[in-house]
Amino acid sequence: MYVESIVRSHGGIMHRTTLRNLGVTPYRVRKEIDAGLLQRVDRHRVAVNGCDTALLRAARLGGRLSCVSAARFRGLWALDDERLHVSVPRTFSAPVTDRAAPLPLLHWGRGPAPVHLTDTIEPLANMLLHIAQCQPHELAVAIIDSGINKRMLDLAELKRLARSVGGRLQAVIEDCDGGADSGIETVIRVRLGQRGIALRIQIVIDGHPVDGLIGDRLVIQADGYGPHSTSSQRSRDLMQDARLALRGYTVLRFTYAQILYDWSYVEAQILAAMSQGLHLWERH
Repeated sequence: MYVESIVRSHGGIMHRTTLRNLGVTPYRVRKEIDAGLLQRVDRHRVAVNGCDTALLRAARLGGRLSCVSAARFRGLWALDDERLHVSVPRTFSAPVTDRAAPLPLLHWGRGPAPVHLTDTIEPLANMLLHIAQCQPHELAVAIIDSGINKRMLDLAELKRLARSVGGRLQAVIEDCDGGADSGIETVIRVRLGQRGIALRIQIVIDGHPVDGLIGDRLVIQADGYGPHSTSSQRSRDLMQDARLALRGYTVLRFTYAQILYDWSYVEAQILAAMSQGLHLWERH
């Protein structure tokens, strides 16, 4: 087997010590570097061509990918963050030399899981702790919630971890339920919950799920449209809104940007609808 195949199967980047422990000789590594199959990352690591840029930058800093950068790499929902989140040892003193990229955000704290000098990404438990310590509460909940929803994280295991670690991570996990299909739905649920408003997620009405429901009939829809969304998706959503309105539901649809960056407007519209009783069926 080519060394390149081994490195690719381990995430695209490996410590030379790990390769040596697998029986790969330094000669074989040098041979594949010379052949252009592998690239040197630093004195200790090699990577495949096309290796994830974030992993490479973290390794060149002498750290491990962590927090939202590690979450995104693992396939969890996370906001776009140009900053690289890197876990570094307390003795870290290397200068940042990549002037073309935003300065990385360094995580110094130790987590509950042990790490090894050959690790290129922070262990899962440590990543979750860094997320809870670094991110606003509702965003941390949304990231972890997405992992539960995708069955990448187990809620029972997370609760045991939370009891063990305590602090902000425990508060975040207490607000997780894994019910949302997207992180933006979780953000709405948590923010409304902080106001004492219960938002039920992914409720099926007339055979179709809605993002959230307050009371009997106030439907909250969250547009997650980005550059890759299609007009057909938008048309389908508007058709659903019309169908709900004809059945007596009040539908409030907000954009991704409004929810994240203009929450006061979103909250004001929801409160106004509730003050008019638009979340309840008329009682006779």
